[in-house]
Amino acid sequence: MKRWIILAGAIVAEVAAAIAMGAAADNLWWAAVTVVGYVTAFVALAAVLRAGMPIGALYGRWSAVGVAATAVLGTVLFSEPFTIAIGIGIGIGIGIGIGIGVTIAGAEVVAALSLRASDGLRKKAWAAPILMPVGAPTESGHSPDRYRCPRDPVRRHRPLIVAETATPASGQQ
Repeated sequence: MKRWIILAGAIVAEVAAAIAMGAAADNLWWAAVTVVGYVTAFVALAAVLRAGMPIGALYGRWSAVGVAATAVLGTVLFSEPFTIAIGIGIGIGIGIGIGIGVTIAGAEVVAALSLRASDGLRKKAWAAPILMPVGAPTESGHSPDRYRCPRDPVRRHRPLIVAETATPASGQQ
């Protein structure tokens, strides 16, 4: 929940900076608001990344909502035209942002479920997961992450690819 609140703050800061940039054409003091807004937005985005949101989902949501809000506020505050093409473009952008977020979140869930399912199947000797370690190794040579390799529970891995291969149970052909 915390990362969503910070993401909302980043979006508000980015939209405020973009709107201030439009006002800076007439008054240079708004340029300072633009700089502060963008710095605030990027600091907040870094905090959301540290809180665990994947970069693809984060950037997709941030940019889609930011573009839509900036276009609507530009129409309201600066009397900029809002055509059907702009509306369709905003809709497509939001759809892409949502699609990226759902796809990335779904991939995380599928990876976690695949690991659990393949772990259960391996215990029954029906299938064995193949895990590829990723990430920078620590001093002990292990990748720091939350998943463990079922074949070697001491070593830690994050599955890049989870594939299941059939392994016959003892005595079966």
